[in-house]
Amino acid sequence: MLAFSQLEGESAPGEPHLWGDVVISAERAHRDAAELGYTDEEMIIFLLIHGILHLAGYDHTLPQDERTMEQTVQQIFDALYPEGA
Repeated sequence: MLAFSQLEGESAPGEPHLWGDVVISAERAHRDAAELGYTDEEMIIFLLIHGILHLAGYDHTLPQDERTMEQTVQQIFDALYPEGA
């Protein structure tokens, strides 16, 4: 999963506000899903949540930031899939 911010630099007046793009490799998501016990759909949603949080400014370079990121991703995922993976 890669996230590319569109918030760097200035946008032209009248342009819609875009956070950026999230790119997910379906092949890699499939491998990760099998390894982690998710369906392919659940894995893609999990990665999409993670990517959107990056665009929203979350990071995981420091241990405390990594915990916050993991907890936030899991909280959102659990709200979408209350039965769990």
